[in-house]
Amino acid sequence: RCRTRHADRWGHAHGAARFDSVTHWLATKVGDVSVLRLISEDGTFAPVVSLFDADPATRPIVEAFLGSWVMRTDEGLARVTIAEARPTVEHHLPALQSFISVPPRFLSYAELLVLQSFVAVPLKSQVGRVIGSLLVARRHGAPSFPDDVVAILERLAAKVAQAVARAERFSAAWVARDSLHASIEALLAIDPTVDLDAV
Repeated sequence: RCRTRHADRWGHAHGAARFDSVTHWLATKVGDVSVLRLISEDGTFAPVVSLFDADPATRPIVEAFLGSWVMRTDEGLARVTIAEARPTVEHHLPALQSFISVPPRFLSYAELLVLQSFVAVPLKSQVGRVIGSLLVARRHGAPSFPDDVVAILERLAAKVAQAVARAERFSAAWVARDSLHASIEALLAIDPTVDLDAV
């Protein structure tokens, strides 16, 4: 799995397990590689929070590649899936275009990184705000995606968005708890005789 420092706020166990199960299932049952991105707090970046490559031989290379940079929300695939909030389907990505997108330091592994097709959908919160994207891709030689692949990804994206909401609520509850404890400690420091039941 690949996580970045920009994704620390999503690393909570309540969400991470769901994230990994989704990318693992998509990579093994629908495509070859699956990537989940969630938008950073400032809305500028779309770091990878979970990925899975069904091929153990190429998995470390894909993880290293996707972990070597952080995609901005206004560039490349993210611009369509995240900024424009719509699904993206590419059944046959030109090989030359794929090679161009590979940084020089990864060119010796380009054939392992080049993809033939991909489908990506935005992740949306309950109020319709885009919070990330979910992608599944196939390598060269693989058959075309089925017609219902967008619907499959959208259903999974909805489940991921629910997991994110739960993780956010859990984190918010802990922040509130810590704030409450700090307030009570400050109150006791001022007046040690205060009635805690009354507080």
